[in-house]
Amino acid sequence: MKSAVVGTGFKSHSVTGYCMAVDGDAWMAKLKDNTTGVSGWSYIGNLSGTGKLPYC
Repeated sequence: MKSAVVGTGFKSHSVTGYCMAVDGDAWMAKLKDNTTGVSGWSYIGNLSGTGKLPYC
């Protein structure tokens, strides 16, 4: 999974998680930052509370 950086998430921002996928050995989550409106992918190790996301 290759993509450009579209922003930086901050702990003060809320996000909506849509789904998760595996890219090589890295688990990735598709998210939308509710504060900025930006959507993109994040390494799941940077997040908490993603265990209930469906697979993409």
